[in-house]
Amino acid sequence: MQSIAQGTYRSRGGGAVWRYQRAGTSIGIALGYTQRRFFAPPVAGFSVDGVTDESFYAQANVARTLDERSGIEASAYANWYDSGLSGAPRVMGVGGTASYWRNFGPRLTGTASVGIYSSDVDGFASTVVGAGQVGARYTF
Repeated sequence: MQSIAQGTYRSRGGGAVWRYQRAGTSIGIALGYTQRRFFAPPVAGFSVDGVTDESFYAQANVARTLDERSGIEASAYANWYDSGLSGAPRVMGVGGTASYWRNFGPRLTGTASVGIYSSDVDGFASTVVGAGQVGARYTF
């Protein structure tokens, strides 16, 4: 697979980001698209010459300060990828996370988060994973 990573390709695409922040609330949205067309000689009978892959993504985030010492955040994403290789499955992923944070002093912050994530590969069963995390950070 090294020859694929080292292959020459023409890339097209773009992305856009929008962010809003006011009075303890911040909102962000990002969208993007990329297309690559490969130009490469065959290696061991395998060639990606002329293959075009595509990917899309969307992300959103919202955060709110509850008081001087705490806040909440939520984020979500979706992405899609098609390798362009004959017979290769397309992949889609979606997920979201919600968090609560609290400052317990000038240097100690605690965070609790939960998330759910899903990946869907054409021809295979979808995978859904939930996660939870509690953590603390001390800044020196």
